[in-house]
Amino acid sequence: MLDLAPEIAAPQAGGDPARLGPIAEAFHRGVLLRLRRRAGKDYDAGGDLFAFDATGAGTRCWQPETGAVLRALQDEAAPEALLHAALACAALGAEGEIQVELPAATRFSLAGQVFSAAGRVSLTVSGGEAVVASALGTIRLTRSGTRWTAHQAPDPALAWIAPGYFDHPRLSDRYIQAWVEPIAPGREDFIVDWPPPDYRNAALVDGAASQIGRALRQLSEIGPDYVDWIAPLFRGVAASPQKLPGVMQSGSYTWHAGVFSCGFPRSDAYLGEVMVHEISHQHFLLWNCVSPLVDKTTAQDAFSALKGRPRPLERVLLAFHATANMTLFWHDYVARFGGGEERDAAFAMMREHSADFVQELESAKGLTPAGRRLFEIQRDLLRERALCPQPA
Repeated sequence: MLDLAPEIAAPQAGGDPARLGPIAEAFHRGVLLRLRRRAGKDYDAGGDLFAFDATGAGTRCWQPETGAVLRALQDEAAPEALLHAALACAALGAEGEIQVELPAATRFSLAGQVFSAAGRVSLTVSGGEAVVASALGTIRLTRSGTRWTAHQAPDPALAWIAPGYFDHPRLSDRYIQAWVEPIAPGREDFIVDWPPPDYRNAALVDGAASQIGRALRQLSEIGPDYVDWIAPLFRGVAASPQKLPGVMQSGSYTWHAGVFSCGFPRSDAYLGEVMVHEISHQHFLLWNCVSPLVDKTTAQDAFSALKGRPRPLERVLLAFHATANMTLFWHDYVARFGGGEERDAAFAMMREHSADFVQELESAKGLTPAGRRLFEIQRDLLRERALCPQPA
């Protein structure tokens, strides 16, 4: 496996984002292999769609449709997994057809276009057009440049929702869908139901699109490498109403690869922090899928400065990776735009947590060579800026 620690570590690490392509392709192939083992002969019905060679598709392979396959397989929902996988391949340029029988109505997506299907479902992809026909009706989606759009207004029974798009020239095909974060007291994590349910909030989507565009432009100003680092693994956002001011309401998971959840509205500065935070997770999740960063046979729990208690080493390394990048972000942001009570407080908190994580991970047992190198690159970036203690 290539040494991709500089690409994964941070915008400031000097990596080449193009080198992430092969591991995203490996992730895609690995998911299809798992699907084939679980679906058996039904997998062969995918024909040309699943025979598609993803080589050259690069980081576009890191997409929520592929993540949805893993979630469906965990739920032992093979027909749903087959259709998610076929749509993932279509998004990469595959052509062909497949038919599946769904036991219940299910939500699906293609490059941010979300719709339902039920019963006997056929997908036909040819000439840049994807046609999904089911008991609920037919939807025709056409590739237009780097986006997919609905041919005409689909049947209302499909509960089709077109996405919003970012106001940024380099990421104009990245999409936004509205999502309602569930209320579950005591839960740490909320995994996005991707594709999201039939929830419509045009004002939320429009506001999020505008805010994301502004935050991306600020990131371009504070460092030329930020957008280069963010863009490859960033497919879209599940935007939810912000529940409480100042609450970190965001999340990234392999089940919706490339898409992170985020509460809106929030200040442009804090949205920049969220993007750095969540795209850090996207990098970590991708590499960890292909080349584990922690040896779970030898790893011991480590203390998490963020949670204030011991946690599995993999989770602590994940948290450090994002926290270190947020610390570097605030250092760059304050240098470019100036401080203030809230910004200075956020910077100080992230800096303190990063220093605590460095101390804990220095002596941690169970990091693989790749995990150790990732940690050391970020630790050294912090030390170069005097953002964490120097070695004794």
